[in-house]
Amino acid sequence: MLLLKALRPRAPSLTWQRSLDPHVAASRTYARSYSINAHPAPATVLRRPFTWRQGTSTCAYPRFQRQYSSEDKLKNEDADTGDADGVLKVLGVKDSIQNETLLANMKTIVERSTSLLGGGKIDRVMGKLLYQVATRYKGSDANRDVLVEYVCGGKLANEPQLSAALMYLKRHPVGPIDIKDFEECCGVGAVITPDSITEEVKKAIGEFEKELHASGNKRREQELYYAVKKRLKWADSRLVKEAVSRELSTFLGARSIPAAGKAKVVTSHTQNEQSPWASYLVGEARNFHKPGENYLTDGYVVTPRTLDLLKRHLEETGGKVITRFPPEPNGILHIGHAKAINFNFGYAKALGGITYLRYDDTNPETEDERYIREIKEMVEWLGHKPYKITFASDYFPQLHAYAVELIKRGHAYVCHQGFEELKGIKPPPSPWRDRPIEDSLKLFESMKDGKFKEGYATLRMKMTMEDGKQDPVAYRIKYAPHPQTGTRWCIYPTRSSYYWLCNALDIYCPVQWEYSRLNVSYTLVSKRKIQKLILAGIVEDWDDPRLYTLSALRRRGYPPGAINRFCMEAGITVSEGAVQPEMFGHFVREELNRTAQRVMAVLHPLKIVLTNFPHSEYLFRSLSPLQYLFRSLSPLQYLFRVTISTTVPLQGHYLHYSTSLGHYLHYSTSSGSLSPPLQYLFRVTIHFSIAFEQS
Repeated sequence: MLLLKALRPRAPSLTWQRSLDPHVAASRTYARSYSINAHPAPATVLRRPFTWRQGTSTCAYPRFQRQYSSEDKLKNEDADTGDADGVLKVLGVKDSIQNETLLANMKTIVERSTSLLGGGKIDRVMGKLLYQVATRYKGSDANRDVLVEYVCGGKLANEPQLSAALMYLKRHPVGPIDIKDFEECCGVGAVITPDSITEEVKKAIGEFEKELHASGNKRREQELYYAVKKRLKWADSRLVKEAVSRELSTFLGARSIPAAGKAKVVTSHTQNEQSPWASYLVGEARNFHKPGENYLTDGYVVTPRTLDLLKRHLEETGGKVITRFPPEPNGILHIGHAKAINFNFGYAKALGGITYLRYDDTNPETEDERYIREIKEMVEWLGHKPYKITFASDYFPQLHAYAVELIKRGHAYVCHQGFEELKGIKPPPSPWRDRPIEDSLKLFESMKDGKFKEGYATLRMKMTMEDGKQDPVAYRIKYAPHPQTGTRWCIYPTRSSYYWLCNALDIYCPVQWEYSRLNVSYTLVSKRKIQKLILAGIVEDWDDPRLYTLSALRRRGYPPGAINRFCMEAGITVSEGAVQPEMFGHFVREELNRTAQRVMAVLHPLKIVLTNFPHSEYLFRSLSPLQYLFRSLSPLQYLFRVTISTTVPLQGHYLHYSTSLGHYLHYSTSSGSLSPPLQYLFRVTIHFSIAFEQS
């Protein structure tokens, strides 16, 4: 099973500072690492250069900053590898890391690398590869040391080779490493130069010339990149992307693009009509694991029982791709949820799989039956039919049993620290962390029986999260009626540490892949913030037309097909970004132009006679706005006098004005096509409506 969900971003803290240096106008400090372009300071300081700082790096005018090569050495003579900052500096990490377990792993790797290099320096490329070993490999220490040895020895020289090595170890989680097979699978000894990459890109462009003309810019680069990477498996990904972008720009700039009418048969839109869900199998989705190969995903921890659990899972599911859309029923879905809906359902449909609609109803204080009903309604309005509808509350007895088992294994304990004490990244250590297992079992049972007030006790897991937070809460007390279970339960689970929890209990662990949410500029896509607007009386309700909730968009008259197409074109990425409302409006207009019903009437008809109209032909009348678009200009600009022997088009056909007596028009037999011949440029078109006289 593959669980796909949108990642809720934390807004980076942005700080502007005036520098004492007269040549430095401002600096930026980001709390987290995001793919954010450095923009100029406000207009008041644009007259001077500015310095951009992120983490520990500083450079003036970042667009012109020097690109470091693999030969550049990281000066770490003064770095203390026993200190956390020193370890990060050696590996070239710019941001601080709060996870103590990860820091300890990095320290071990740096010490091992320094020993292998005989006290030599770790260059920038090697540091990045070692950092990936520390963050991506979750297996045994012995295999980790093998990876470090190959990186330091130059046998794993780039990211594709390291990724292949990690994949090999994932496919062989048990037993010793076959060195010969390992090196063959990782491309050890392969040398690919920039010139060979450029040559291969040129060959690929020549082979896919017609397809490259027809597809869009973004899709062109993607298709060409994957084609070249398939041929040059061990080529550096960055060098391939640069070569593709450079050579493709040269190719398209040197050749004229064919007319739009000739390219319609091979456009991406036509391909989507043939396979409407294929667009969800590009980019990162190409790398999703096959059913039963969960362990190939980065960060997936393999336990002694993993392979047996995966085998049993395949037997139960028949190898079918299964995804789920897990909304919280605490509000109405918005445009961001439409992206998640389309991706979860679209990915499964593209591979012949199924999708569950799973309500994550674990907070009774904010949930309502209305939201449950309207979420299902919105999913179906977008054109999707869930294979099955389930609730987290359906599994409350099983989740409670898992919590008891977690305590018995020594992985959880009952804590009495209050909410205020647990706030933040580094709360104070719990004095109850080493509480006896028997005491925690009794206290947890008392929590379930309603013997404690809210906030008096929580069940916490003994683990460190990726952001460094210690011992997240697994269960808390809430005395509020639940929409599904009523007052049967007074303790409710959280959603922390999914992978760790499954592995700690030795149960099947699906894969969760987090991607960026869909942000639209100048509007709110947060249920919590929209709820505040409703309570404050600023907007009427969830379907207020000023909002971007799905119910509000439906009330505006926006077709669901436009929303689906918009989400499909927005793409699935892990980097944050915002989409302009104009882009959404474009897809709405495009969908309405394609599907809107149009009629035409002639209020004051003028009878005409076609002198030579063949009985075998049918006079075609089309109201398709994709062929005929009207502009809001003055009508006088479209009034032209039709003289004798003037050729004028009848919409979709061609007529010749043959006589000045009466209204007789000569039908042109060369008008078989709906599109006018290229040699004709008409300034006027006669619009008509077909009428039949009764004899």
